[in-house]
Amino acid sequence: MIGTLLDHYRILETVGEGGMGTVYRALDVDLQREVAIKMMHPDLFYRSDVVERFRSEAMALARLNHPNIATLFHLSRKDDRIYMVMEFARGETLETLIRRTGVVSYERAAGMCCQVLAALEYAHASGVVHRDIKPANLMLTSNGAVKVTDFGIARVVGTRRATSDGHIVGTLAYMSPEQVRGQEVDGRSDLYSLGVVFYELVAGRVPFTSQSDYDLMAAQLNEPPPPPETFSSQVPPWLSRIILKALAKSPADRYQSAPEFQQALERGLRRHRAKAAAPPDDERTVPLTPESLRSRLTWKHAAAAAVVVLAVVLVVAGAGRWRSRGRQVVQQPPTTAAPAPQAVVKPPRPAVEPPPAAPPAAVAETSPPPASTAVDAAKAKPDASQQPRRVARQAKPVPVPIEAAPAPPLAPPSPAVETPVLPPPAELKIETVAAPPPPRPAAAPQSFGKVKLLEVTGDKAREVDVVLRLGAEEVVLVAQDSGKILRSVPYRSVAAAAYSQGKRPPNSTGGGGLGGLFRGTKHWLTIGAGKDAMVLQLDKDNYRTILTAVEKHTAVKIEKTEGDR
Repeated sequence: MIGTLLDHYRILETVGEGGMGTVYRALDVDLQREVAIKMMHPDLFYRSDVVERFRSEAMALARLNHPNIATLFHLSRKDDRIYMVMEFARGETLETLIRRTGVVSYERAAGMCCQVLAALEYAHASGVVHRDIKPANLMLTSNGAVKVTDFGIARVVGTRRATSDGHIVGTLAYMSPEQVRGQEVDGRSDLYSLGVVFYELVAGRVPFTSQSDYDLMAAQLNEPPPPPETFSSQVPPWLSRIILKALAKSPADRYQSAPEFQQALERGLRRHRAKAAAPPDDERTVPLTPESLRSRLTWKHAAAAAVVVLAVVLVVAGAGRWRSRGRQVVQQPPTTAAPAPQAVVKPPRPAVEPPPAAPPAAVAETSPPPASTAVDAAKAKPDASQQPRRVARQAKPVPVPIEAAPAPPLAPPSPAVETPVLPPPAELKIETVAAPPPPRPAAAPQSFGKVKLLEVTGDKAREVDVVLRLGAEEVVLVAQDSGKILRSVPYRSVAAAAYSQGKRPPNSTGGGGLGGLFRGTKHWLTIGAGKDAMVLQLDKDNYRTILTAVEKHTAVKIEKTEGDR
């Protein structure tokens, strides 16, 4: 076959051979591109069941268009040959990788499995169950992308790992328990098989091994898998729990979908990297004790404590000053009220009471009375023995200012003055804070192919084939060829979205390098996030589905042109 021309495909070399057929690398002479040709063995051409399974695989692949799934170009049946023409990916299978390296680092293995999960999510959403996920059917390309191949193949000839007599579809070492029993399977069976692949990548072996097919099937049905860290110390406990959940005997105990499996992996990796980047004395790892608390105090903590204490002192002092101000009563000091009335108003005898025109006692204390007045007063008193006591009482100094000399009223102050009504302090304010709105329920993650990202630099633009992934919290654009994340925008940052049709993207002038890039009417979706915006070109077959999904995940109404409302 090498060097022969099959239709317009020239066979170049043999890539691999299995129980059902042989895979060749060939050259499409018309389009000058490399392709992979999977040709069924001629001796199986007359077995209708094998031909039907070969055709079923082609039909399954024809429904799928995803960057992590090998694309089918053509199915041909000529004379005694039937073959498929598929996308050719340079690289090696994971089976070859495991045989060459033994084990793979768990971070690299998790990244490859996430790519497979993205492909399975798309396939399961399209109603296709692979049923034969294993390292030999996973191709690792030279740029790091993982391609899923051999959809729907039931191997009927080959080793113990291959399908036997057409009764069991799949490879025994990677089969789920329900697949071993011959029961109807769904996407959770593929997740079990991928769990076995993940186990083999990080541990260097599959969970169950036996020289007998019967013993191997019994172990798959009844025995719990040993933890992967039993065979490799590099596997952390959190990753072991994820793998063992994927290998649960009952489908109800496993991950129920590929996005759920993928989110568990990504969440575990994020936590592990954050823990590895944290300093050794991180609070999450050091117990909180008085000694450890004192060792963490800095001058900033002391300054903050001083500010708090000063604020408390000022508040307490202000409150005390406010209380004393409210209780003050305007009255004359008690030292000036008692002596003055005794000297002027209550003399010992009414006969010697001074005339009404006499000055007040407080004034007399500050200046001596005239001599004539003093003599007359002495003559008018029949008992001279009382005079010294009176003079001594009048001569007692009273510390009263000059301006306070007028006698105060003799009536007691009103009780209402002693009990003032205090106004409420102005510092007290009551503010009502509205409760935050309930969180929006998250939509199920989705992925879409046939999407192009428009990247503009100056007046030059180029289109990049991407996969649009609508996750639980963000919009992610993944490069189709390398699997690298190009853009990632959280849903809360999406401010607006707009859809339009036209030859050019919205808001483009059409000059320079943009003028010759776009021909024909295109479907454009612009997602705005702050000062940044993502301009996506959608395919005519899936743009309506993508618009609906974007609105559902971001909760942002997409503005559409009049032609598509």
